[in-house]
Amino acid sequence: MSKRQSAPLLRLCDDAVLLVAVHLTFYERLQYLKTHRRFWGVLKRSLPRSINMCNTSPEVVLGVLAWIRENCTHVRSLNLHGHSMDGISQAILQNLGECRSLEVFNIQHCKEVGDEVVQLVADRSEKTLRQISLWDTGSGRGFISKSVLLELITKCKNLEILDFRGQKNVDDDVMEALGKLKKLRKVALSGTRGSGYAFSKLVSDCSGTLTRIGCFSLRLNGVAQLPPVIASPVLEELQIGYPHHALPLQVDITRLPKLKFLGVCAMHQLDTFIDWGDVVNSNVTQIMANGYNRYPPNFLRCLGKIAPRLRYLSLSEVKQPEFASIIPACVELRQLCIGAVDSSMLHGIAKLPNLQYLNLASQLADSELEEFYEIVEREEGQLFPCLTNVFFGSDLIQGAQFESDKVAPEQLAKLFTLMPNLTGLYISCTPEQLLHVFSSVNARKLRSLSLCSSMGDPATVLPVIQTMTELTRLTLCSTDLQRHYDAILNTVGCLPSLKVLGPNRAESFRDWDLHSSWHKVPYSGRWIRLHDPYGYEEQDGIKPFDQFITFLEEDIDPVYPVMEP
Repeated sequence: MSKRQSAPLLRLCDDAVLLVAVHLTFYERLQYLKTHRRFWGVLKRSLPRSINMCNTSPEVVLGVLAWIRENCTHVRSLNLHGHSMDGISQAILQNLGECRSLEVFNIQHCKEVGDEVVQLVADRSEKTLRQISLWDTGSGRGFISKSVLLELITKCKNLEILDFRGQKNVDDDVMEALGKLKKLRKVALSGTRGSGYAFSKLVSDCSGTLTRIGCFSLRLNGVAQLPPVIASPVLEELQIGYPHHALPLQVDITRLPKLKFLGVCAMHQLDTFIDWGDVVNSNVTQIMANGYNRYPPNFLRCLGKIAPRLRYLSLSEVKQPEFASIIPACVELRQLCIGAVDSSMLHGIAKLPNLQYLNLASQLADSELEEFYEIVEREEGQLFPCLTNVFFGSDLIQGAQFESDKVAPEQLAKLFTLMPNLTGLYISCTPEQLLHVFSSVNARKLRSLSLCSSMGDPATVLPVIQTMTELTRLTLCSTDLQRHYDAILNTVGCLPSLKVLGPNRAESFRDWDLHSSWHKVPYSGRWIRLHDPYGYEEQDGIKPFDQFITFLEEDIDPVYPVMEP
């Protein structure tokens, strides 16, 4: 094996986490390890407790699963998310039968994984399993069946964290079973079929342990069921939403003394199931209220009173006149995610003294930007004084329709000249707009860059990216990565600080054939970590806009710090 091929597949970090790279076949690298006593000795003395195979190639997944059967049946954390190849279920069944110590099991977005895998884990690890993610698991086979979900919950009594997003067979019976878990702390249920009654009963049943719960697809209650009341002495984060106009539940803020985050999607009857006057006297400092209708007066009055203490705010639009006084009062706001704004509102946002993260999914027109520039030219003092990260033109806000292609490139570029401290840019725009934006930001200050739309001509854009010498993270749309991968890697060779490269959308992994945990930069020998778009922002203290995107607590796939292969 040549020197350039000598980076081992099995790589032990200080915390005994096994990460998998796929630049050679599994068996070649295993043979390499066996011929190097230092690596093999370490491997035998400290077999990994945690194995991550996120987005590795199918042959490597199969090889590592076989290796687990022979050498590492004591593994405690296994991450397989995103793998939907034929035969994955059979490989898991063949090789994990003796693994009886699993604590964390992640098979989210594994479309071809079915009931038998979940049953196997429930049978073998019923005493140890604490966390499991079944987000979209089995979607290619009709999802995990209700009977298997009930069996999992009934057997694994130590479950603490569950991600059941998208599981269509989760209904009131499954929610009732979840309520019997004595250690349940966090559960994600969006895309399931439970009613508001079952949801609130689950919160009540787990009122001594449950700190975080969310469901944006609550169903109508039964005819004989009155709207139940959500109450809990320990709940810290609550997210609710429903597709119907009917009222599915009541939220008693006075009986949620530790609540910090309150999220509501779909604004139908918003002021009928929450007493916003009680929110004023609560500990809530983070609000998400996104929908398609205008905000009711009770909500606006509440927001005006708690504005000085808010640290996170997500709204679908702020064009109602009340926001003219609400937004400037948010002096402690760190993160703002908004839809439609006008020129005066944008000016109020620009004056916020502590704003660090701004998601502007707006319908700003040239005329509104011109008005905004006229306003700021008459003033002294720096705008956006603490702003470091901008998410511009993204579709992360429910109900917001951004049309960036209707904004003149010069007008857009001028907006970014007012953000001198920018270190992170997440943008969706036309190639022409992108070049103008690049000309207006301080390229040498940028640490993170995410291009959500096509960059256009790589010969024009990549040379500009090469000047961003402080970049540590670069994410691109998967189409550009596939078409221009070699050119992008050559660009990466000019970025000495870059640590992470990859696609910026989770769904891109399902169709992207470049399944590798690491990229090797040509000629330099450097290794660049593959970006995982499922998100790590919470580890840096930043709340993802999809609140449950980083759900498992076990650090099974760390981004920082990382060790090269």
